[in-house]
Amino acid sequence: YMIIMLATADGEARTLFSQQDIGDTDEDGAPEFLDGWGRPIQFIRWPAGFSEASLMTGEADSDHAPFDPFRRDQEGVTRPVYTAYPSNLPFHIRSIRERNLQGFSAYRLVPLIYSSGPDEDNDLIVDTGELVFLDPYARVYGPNNDLALATPFDDDSDGDGWIDNLHNHLQDNR
Repeated sequence: YMIIMLATADGEARTLFSQQDIGDTDEDGAPEFLDGWGRPIQFIRWPAGFSEASLMTGEADSDHAPFDPFRRDQEGVTRPVYTAYPSNLPFHIRSIRERNLQGFSAYRLVPLIYSSGPDEDNDLIVDTGELVFLDPYARVYGPNNDLALATPFDDDSDGDGWIDNLHNHLQDNR
């Protein structure tokens, strides 16, 4: 909500949304955009594990990250050593960095804006409480620590709840 409302200084963005599209469901004083079921619309900046539409292919060779002109994942590129990360980082973050020094291929990432749909179950890996920064491609989620952020994953064994999600990556399917 904040990003959209601050996009234009003259307040024009506010006129594009009706009152029913905006609410504060968690009562923290920060408004959210609401989906058709009255729940907040979600946002993942780097959905490296989401490959359910053609906006992101996940292929580093044919669809390399446009913001990675130096191709950080190529052979010969020096990865930072474990000790290069700030020592004041919490231990679990430093250990994540140590496990992921091999790096992963950089491909184009398109932010994911989504609604969980009528079943209220997004079945996406969205957060585990561990802060994984410096490498949006890190695979540290899931039961085997081999999944990336936003990977469809049925963690409660109730079926593929992500199938009815509405998201911006569907825009090429209109």
